[in-house]
Amino acid sequence: MSRQGWLLLLGAILCNAGANVSMKAGMAGRGAVLDQGVGAVLWTVATNPWVVLGFALFGATFVLYSAVLARLELSVAYPIMTGGGFLLILLASVSLLQEPLTLTRTLGMLSIALGISAVSVRR
Repeated sequence: MSRQGWLLLLGAILCNAGANVSMKAGMAGRGAVLDQGVGAVLWTVATNPWVVLGFALFGATFVLYSAVLARLELSVAYPIMTGGGFLLILLASVSLLQEPLTLTRTLGMLSIALGISAVSVRR
């Protein structure tokens, strides 16, 4: 497995987590817009810089992850991508969005970290 593949995977994970946090920041407190119809939602999304940043980061994630799949095994890349993203989003949610970190979430995070370690061990 190539070093370049691992660096691309790290970039994809960071972009994906950043996209999710940006989307949350942009849409926080805007749940009522969903009741106003599709046009209102599209306008809110298109004019919110945090949401636009989130879309851009999702695009970057797509490009980087496509490059990852050309270099790493899917059975390794996918669990690390999803698990690593979950861990980063949990950390960002707690530190940036002041979401609670419960014992259950902590144990889940440790389980995911152990799983990522097991999957990424070289054979």
